[in-house]
Amino acid sequence: MSRDTFISLHNWLVNHTQLRASMHVSVEPKPAIFLHIVSRPASQRETMERYFVGSRVASE
Repeated sequence: MSRDTFISLHNWLVNHTQLRASMHVSVEPKPAIFLHIVSRPASQRETMERYFVGSRVASE
């Protein structure tokens, strides 16, 4: 996905859904984490290591 497409997706999600920052993760990486998980058979551990997030964030 191109950077411009990702930014457009991010902006749409912020404006049209309830996507908000949580206590541990800002808004920006959330769509990237979601796309990483659904676009391949990504394990929770792989996701945690790639995005430097804890197990709770990777499983939400």
